[in-house]
Amino acid sequence: MAQPHLDCHRNHRRHSVPDGMKTRCVNWKFKGVVTMNAMRAWKREQVSRYGGMMRLGERADFPQLPANALVSITHGINMKLHQIIVSTLVNEIFIMPSLVRNENLLYAEGHGNLVSGESLLITVWRGKGMIQFRDHGSHGWAKERLTRFVFGQDVIAWFLTYAPKDHCIPSAEEARYLAEAFGKMMVKGSFVRSAVRPVFVNEAQA
Repeated sequence: MAQPHLDCHRNHRRHSVPDGMKTRCVNWKFKGVVTMNAMRAWKREQVSRYGGMMRLGERADFPQLPANALVSITHGINMKLHQIIVSTLVNEIFIMPSLVRNENLLYAEGHGNLVSGESLLITVWRGKGMIQFRDHGSHGWAKERLTRFVFGQDVIAWFLTYAPKDHCIPSAEEARYLAEAFGKMMVKGSFVRSAVRPVFVNEAQA
């Protein structure tokens, strides 16, 4: 697979929301101070007849990620319809609502296609909040009990968590490359390769 040029400064507006920032909000129930997380919601977009994407937050809010940010990528291919249905139900009912409430989550983006059986999830975290979320609560339960079912049979999946040296959120194309080249690899429900630290263009050329 050809390596895409990992450049995060494309078409980004130069503004960001400081950590812990609060904003004043007025609605029909009350007037008060709420966190930015209370105003977040998943946005969905259909990109083809059988494919779509969803995101929580805006890429433009993070032209440069905090120094302690972690990026997590989960990428799977060849998923069957019943695996997609189970994964979607668990995500919609449990995982996605908990991501909205998690103050350590900076950004999330998911892609899926019913025909190709591909799924791609990119999440960006403040510090080690991703590890706490991954191993506990609804996601911890799903990881322990459903991973080998959702990513079993003919599925090939990759899992990668890394500290982005370029301080950038990877595009979907970049995320696929990074996961497949450096991620922990699962084939038919069994791990066959460990993850390694990604090598970026500027490092490879140094």
